[in-house]
Amino acid sequence: MILTILMIVKKFTNKTAQIDSAEILLYNQSIYMDSENFLYVNEERQIYPYYFPSANNSLFNITLEHPWKKQIIAANGFKIDFEGYTFCVSIPDCPQYFGSGKLCGITGTNFDGNCRNDVEMDYIEMKNFETDSCRFGNMVNTWANSFVVGKYFEPPHKRHSLGTCKLGVEFEFSQSCHPAMLECTPILQAKMGSSVFSQCKNLDANIYKEFFDRCVITTCRNESSKCKAFNNFVEYCQREKNETLYGSWKNGADCQDFDDKKALQLH
Repeated sequence: MILTILMIVKKFTNKTAQIDSAEILLYNQSIYMDSENFLYVNEERQIYPYYFPSANNSLFNITLEHPWKKQIIAANGFKIDFEGYTFCVSIPDCPQYFGSGKLCGITGTNFDGNCRNDVEMDYIEMKNFETDSCRFGNMVNTWANSFVVGKYFEPPHKRHSLGTCKLGVEFEFSQSCHPAMLECTPILQAKMGSSVFSQCKNLDANIYKEFFDRCVITTCRNESSKCKAFNNFVEYCQREKNETLYGSWKNGADCQDFDDKKALQLH
């Protein structure tokens, strides 16, 4: 992992929040910065400017422009600006960061010129989650919640003050999504050993709900996405159960025309 960032966001009003602190993992170094200008590296208090490993041979440097602007500039082209409650990550304009599966978390966009697929989900593995428009509504919260972590560095001046992380409002299925819920029901039925996915019984209990929710969201937006959602579930099931034959699920799920070379099936 080139760059990992953990952020603490505090509630400001009933409808807004602000960034309180961030923990940045860069070149195997843990960097903590907060809105009060405290700086820790590998859990040890430091002063600005800070250079790693040295000022003459720096892989990254951390500077402070009074009163509140903190900046990290890394040799690999990443730049972070943390000023007040504004946190900005600049990513190199390089092909290695373009496309699906390259970036996740707060940067979780798929840089390919298409705004309709800019939410990368992190339930089982990074999967592309497309909508028919560039507006995601509360689906963004579903995406953001998948990256919430429970372990992060708390310096002495913050300890016991952060509280419990409150998740964002998840996507709520409306009545208009009822047909999609019916279409995706075979995933839930697999838990009981029924439906075309009966051989996927005995997976972790939460897996069925996660794949069902993903299926409903995508199918509600685009009916043709159902078969891809089913195929994602089958591929996961095959990996977890170490089996390769799951019957003719495409015929049973009305997905005869779905073409994916990775889908293994028995005719």
